[in-house]
Amino acid sequence: MRPSADKINSLIKASELYYLHHLNQNQISDVMHVHRTEISRMLKEAKKLGIVKISVDTTFGSAKNMSKFFERAFDLKTALVVPDDQAGSYKEGLDTLGLYADSFLHSLIKSNTTIGLSWGQSLAAVVDKFQQDVFPKNITVIPLIGGPRGSLPAPYHANSIVHRLASKITDAIPYSLDTPALIKSKELKDELLDNPNVEKVISMWPDLDVAIFGIGSRESSGNKSWQQFYKETSFASGLGKMAAGDILSQPFTAEGKILKLPEINIIGMSLDQLRKIDRRIGIAAGKQKAGGILGALRSGLVTDLITTYSTALEIKSISQM
Repeated sequence: MRPSADKINSLIKASELYYLHHLNQNQISDVMHVHRTEISRMLKEAKKLGIVKISVDTTFGSAKNMSKFFERAFDLKTALVVPDDQAGSYKEGLDTLGLYADSFLHSLIKSNTTIGLSWGQSLAAVVDKFQQDVFPKNITVIPLIGGPRGSLPAPYHANSIVHRLASKITDAIPYSLDTPALIKSKELKDELLDNPNVEKVISMWPDLDVAIFGIGSRESSGNKSWQQFYKETSFASGLGKMAAGDILSQPFTAEGKILKLPEINIIGMSLDQLRKIDRRIGIAAGKQKAGGILGALRSGLVTDLITTYSTALEIKSISQM
């Protein structure tokens, strides 16, 4: 069973005092008003849970400073900038992202919360690292967008991510959106929207408390997952010279201006609907995503950002050009 949020915070505080501020266990006992023998046990538990890792993380302080910079510069509620090995692989970066995002997401998922999820590799990595929780009650998890036309790997589908997250929260109720995201014609879109199951999910979008979504970038078009999601569609033309990236398959410029593409029929939450949700958490990593993430931040669509330090460094660099 996962420790409570208060317990985790205590383990983090004890670990910071011991490993970062170099207090001994007697001093920590005085600061935290906990018996000295309990401090030793807490430090061992922090290692076991992965709060303390036996490694030298040279970007720890830098990541904290970068988080503060992003919160000020883009008026974010939270910027979770995750320390990463800048020479590491993309997958290693996503795994680290998921580990750090776990505690933050648990702090947002309270009882009676409705959560919406999009699709993609970054979001899948975060959900896969999410630790099972038995505390919240009456949680609803729904997709924000339909599925791919191409053969996108199943773990990256919105429906798949929805069901994996719901399986880790006691009594959570998942819903599926069994329709493609991008439709060939308005007539076919209207027909699909008449389906009672599709209509049910869409009717729940205005009641969302938390939306968690990936952020696409123009440079992502070379990514295999991106290609499979948009296979046999005209969406690629929407990410031409004007667009920097997309959220829920709806593009925007580097300055954050939303681009209207009337010829593309989407079954997914509109960005106007998204903007009305209280917590809108964008998750993305990789230097190739930097331009898209910057456009998303400038658009005001993102209230909270989860990314890696190396990605944040790239975003900051291009934002100051």
